Amino acid sequence: MTTAHSSESHIQQLESKLRQQKDQRQRIALIDQLTNYYAYTDVKKAQLLLEEQQKLLQSWNYPDVKLNYHLNTATVENQLYNYYLAEIHFLQAIDLLDERGTAIQQAEAFIDYAGTCINLDRMEVALKFLQKAEKKLQIFPDHRLQARILCREGNLNLHYGNYARAIELLLEADKQIADLKTPLTIKDYYFSTLTHSGLGKVYEHNGENELSVKSYLKVVNMCETMNMRSRLSWHYLNVGIGYMSLEDEESAEVYFKKAIDTADDVSQHARASAFANLGYCYFQKKCTTKLSNFTTEQKCFMKKSRQEIFIISPFWTAGKLNYT
Repeated sequence: MTTAHSSESHIQQLESKLRQQKDQRQRIALIDQLTNYYAYTDVKKAQLLLEEQQKLLQSWNYPDVKLNYHLNTATVENQLYNYYLAEIHFLQAIDLLDERGTAIQQAEAFIDYAGTCINLDRMEVALKFLQKAEKKLQIFPDHRLQARILCREGNLNLHYGNYARAIELLLEADKQIADLKTPLTIKDYYFSTLTHSGLGKVYEHNGENELSVKSYLKVVNMCETMNMRSRLSWHYLNVGIGYMSLEDEESAEVYFKKAIDTADDVSQHARASAFANLGYCYFQKKCTTKLSNFTTEQKCFMKKSRQEIFIISPFWTAGKLNYT
């Protein structure tokens, strides 16, 4: 298991080996290791590697690698907001796990699939798969996966407006991740960002704006440090909105601009919201020159996005949380 802190040099070594490796079987194995990491840190590179891996697997029968191919592809599609495609690959992986997977592998897949179900607003299905995962862990305990279940359940309660229960679950998830006896993996940090993003939302709802900003900043710092950038536009937006609640418009502007400029998060809704709130900041400060330039930039963005985006100010967040 590759830890997050040792992964950079390890990934560079794997990349070097892949460049030199001509044997198809060895390339399949190297790609398998790389996509486990890039699914969370570089989805574009992960896509390219998975495309090659799919072609290679047509000539070589490696069931375990095929399983990982579906799991990693599902994760990448989820990161790219292609939730229906992610679901297809998760279900294919779950079918394979029914044939040959361990209880721990099954539980992990159930937890991951539950995240996509939440994104598809299928809350009852998400809860069903989390319960299936819990049953597996009752027989085969795993602290890492238990923390992830708590994270998912916390965000489910957040969706339903059960804020007291949500914060209880999310704080316990954070504690269990911190108490893991082995070094954290990149996926552990990914779940940690989900946990603190959820905590930020709870604090925001409770009017505890300083705690909310602190949680959102923790998420941003983790994402930047670990190079997990596929949700950064949303995370920057959350920080900016938090600073607006604290009446710190200078800091808010910085993060709204970051939300607009980040290239790794493909969400146009997050950028639209950042544009709306940045424009509101300029309007409040009566910065006519900046507001004029902003309007021109916003029109270019709207034209480039090629989709209808409704912009509402102030503090507009597209009305939908992104849980995974």
